[in-house]
Amino acid sequence: MRTRNCAETTTSGRLRKAVQFMEQAENVRDLADDDAEVGDTFVSLCVLAGIEDLAKSLGALLTIKTKAAYSDRAVSAEDRKRAERSAARLVEAARDRA
Repeated sequence: MRTRNCAETTTSGRLRKAVQFMEQAENVRDLADDDAEVGDTFVSLCVLAGIEDLAKSLGALLTIKTKAAYSDRAVSAEDRKRAERSAARLVEAARDRA
């Protein structure tokens, strides 16, 4: 994986956006009567939160995102859990580096 150094303003801006997307994903999940009804939206927000960092977790998120966005099947409970864990790892890693 290639990386490049970013200016502090870029890093802090990306972190701020990642945190916002993760918070909104959690809000969507928490406000839903049924996690399955908002699963695709939840996963999409987790992907947006995770785009800022780490290849392994990002790869997992993108696989789930493809299913959420383009498949005729809804994401599973396990997909939602994996998306949340992966996004949380990415956001935490970004926080640690900020």
